Amino acid sequence: MKTCPNCNEVNGDGRSECWKCHTPLKESDRYYKICPKCNEVYTMKATRCKVCDGDLKVCDSHMSTYDDNTSGGEKWQYVIAVLFPLIGIILGCIYLGRQDDNKGKNLLILSIILMIVYGILSSIFFFMALS
Repeated sequence: MKTCPNCNEVNGDGRSECWKCHTPLKESDRYYKICPKCNEVYTMKATRCKVCDGDLKVCDSHMSTYDDNTSGGEKWQYVIAVLFPLIGIILGCIYLGRQDDNKGKNLLILSIILMIVYGILSSIFFFMALS
């Protein structure tokens, strides 16, 4: 019997993917779970992190980091937060709602600071234009 690395469902030996969640089934000893927030490592049966109560990600022992489909794609969010602070605040709130506290706090702080800086700069330019 093969155990699904994603949902821990038991599958037959002849199956190449989980019948429940359609995750490809491979050798079960290669997989473990890791918490992306605090980097704690757990067995495949664990569902939540005991340290921070966050969701666990499936990790292959041959991967250097966990696979959460965000590697390299996070920079655009910070660029948006710099250019449009209101959108940065909205993105920060979304990430806080998803319990991705680190990214959410960073986006919120950056956006609030930039709104203050933009307000100060626009006030300076406005008063310079009046004089």
